[in-house]
Amino acid sequence: MRRLAVLILMVSVGLAGVGSQSVRSAAPGNPTVTESAYIGKVLLIAEMAYTNGDDLFLVFNAGVAGSRSQTQTWKTEIAAIVYVWDALLAQAGRTDPPTAFASLHNDLLAALDDFVEAGNNIEQGLDQGSNSSISTGFRMLEDALDDLTAAVSQVNAFLGGEEVVSGGQDSPAVAPQSGGSGASLQGVGTSVSDSFNLSAGRYKVSATLRVETFSGFIVSLYGPDGESPSIFNEIIQEPGSWSGSTIVNIPTTGTYYVEVDNTTEAWTLEFEPI
Repeated sequence: MRRLAVLILMVSVGLAGVGSQSVRSAAPGNPTVTESAYIGKVLLIAEMAYTNGDDLFLVFNAGVAGSRSQTQTWKTEIAAIVYVWDALLAQAGRTDPPTAFASLHNDLLAALDDFVEAGNNIEQGLDQGSNSSISTGFRMLEDALDDLTAAVSQVNAFLGGEEVVSGGQDSPAVAPQSGGSGASLQGVGTSVSDSFNLSAGRYKVSATLRVETFSGFIVSLYGPDGESPSIFNEIIQEPGSWSGSTIVNIPTTGTYYVEVDNTTEAWTLEFEPI
């Protein structure tokens, strides 16, 4: 299953620096902000689907090898893993692809549907004690992985040609508005912001996120002293508007940037001195 992880990494590297650095794209014109945001969302959905498959193999094999096989707790863990594919399929179904990615999006939906069907077969096999259903489910899981790899490969092909100017890491992060008194940032999905200046002192950091189904939200701050501990590390399970705040201490005046991970949603961050 590692081949998909390598492919996602290759595509992410192809997108690195979108907005401020030169990258390669097979598109005849420059990818728009909407297209870049869509690519970022596809990569994150694909990575989550792939990681979920790894988790299923690990939990299943650990249960079979140990004393937890066929226990209700073990089955519940597997059901929770399968549910993630249902949620990813629902999230992708609510996403409108740019015109250039209509075919890719259909392939993505088909691959995610294959993951869901594979998981359902495995669950059914466990409930009914059917080794045949379990084996079928795992064969379908491998097929789903192949389909997902093919879909992500289309993104790689899209990024493989002429030079364009593009910003963010996996999706575009809007340049921060900053001054001596703080900074305001916004972006979509997994992103690396442009740099901004902060003076030494204490800051209230406020975040907002618009969640469609469920989302993670990890925010790391980097500056002259290296990486600080994550200022946000959230699992958000309810759809709708989410907001949160925390207090951070900035020890050194200088240039900083944030890295946002584990989400496909639009987000904002506000640094206010206190």
